[in-house]
Parts: sequence; structure tokens; C-alpha cells
Amino acid sequence: MFKNRLTIGALLLLLVITLLSSPTQTQGQSNPDIDPTYPDVFYVEDGDFKQRLDIYLPEDAEPPYPTILLFHGNGYNKWDMKPLVAYFVPQGYAALAIEYRNPYPDFPQDAFCSLAWTHPFADAYGFYTEHIVAPGHSMGAFAAPLLGVTEYSDQFMDNCP
Repeated sequence: MFKNRLTIGALLLLLVITLLSSPTQTQGQSNPDIDPTYPDVFYVEDGDFKQRLDIYLPEDAEPPYPTILLFHGNGYNKWDMKPLVAYFVPQGYAALAIEYRNPYPDFPQDAFCSLAWTHPFADAYGFYTEHIVAPGHSMGAFAAPLLGVTEYSDQFMDNCP
């Protein structure tokens, strides 16, 4: 089971690396002009200002939407995930660009809390929560795989929804 999760995590990492190294990024073009359907939603009630996410919902699809959590790299922010948002949302995905706190154990806790937040709000936003994809870039690439390979996630669930 661990081997399967590790394989899936590695494949997702390769997908993110491929998408982030696309010509639109390497030629220095700006982020796509796409606005969140619901900006700055806090995934931890009364949490830190960084514990928020932007929700992007597809216009031409019916819920429940396949859902993807996007984790930016350290030194960046959730808006840096717009190239991936622009790729997945037109294909019918709900994309959640996650902002998170940095030092350990804050960043894995925020990854788990953002994932936990999707479940009680699945009906409200149309998320399909049975299979959620969670790629990340740089430090986000460390946080995202933890969601699939950490056996004892309770250690990161303090103050989560």
C-alpha cells in the first residue's frame, strides 16, 4: 500500500514539473488572467492570515467536480499556481490554490487542514472528495505527498475542520 502511494506521489510530482516547465513559464510570461470563483476562503476558522485558499470552479461542468489542491513553493504564494489552475479548470476540475504557513510543522499541518476542509464543504462547492489530486511545487511538493503517505495524520490535525 505504501509503495502504491509513493508511486502515485512520484507520478503527480512529474506531472507538476512538466506543467510548470511549460513554454509559458520558461518564456517569462505572466500568470494567466483567471480570477477565483471564491477568493481568500479560510480553511481554519479564526486561523492565521495565510491559512486561506482560492477556489476556482469550472463554468462548463456539472458538480461534483474532480478536485485538485495546488500547493505553491516556498517564497511564492497561491497566485503562482494560476498556470495550473488555467490548465485544469477548463477541463472540469475544481482547483483550490492553497496558501500555507512555512516552518515545520506548520506547512504539513496546513496541507492536512486544507484537505480536511474540503470534506464538510464538498456539497456547498461541488467538490468530489473520493479522489483528490494534490500536486505541489518546491516546498509544496513536500507538503502534497504527505497527504498520501503519512500513516498517522492525527499529529497534523490540530485545529483542522
